[in-house]
Amino acid sequence: MNNERITVPEILFNPSDIGIYQAGIPETIVQSVESLHRDMHPAMYSNIVLMGGCTQCKGFKERLEKELRAIVPADYPINITMPNK
Repeated sequence: MNNERITVPEILFNPSDIGIYQAGIPETIVQSVESLHRDMHPAMYSNIVLMGGCTQCKGFKERLEKELRAIVPADYPINITMPNK
């Protein structure tokens, strides 16, 4: 398993790479938060929790934060946490 370690997490960010034309994880988070009342947006973006599976891959949290920062309004804080192992 060499290429798979990179390919599987990448698909979660860009499903279109394998012909699945749906939003990736960052876009899905934004869509979910945007469905809530505007007053809740800062609290939701500052309380993102990653659990299990591919979220344990090296650099996953940092990549998600970077991609979210690019699409979330700058005045909203982004805080991503992972439970201790």
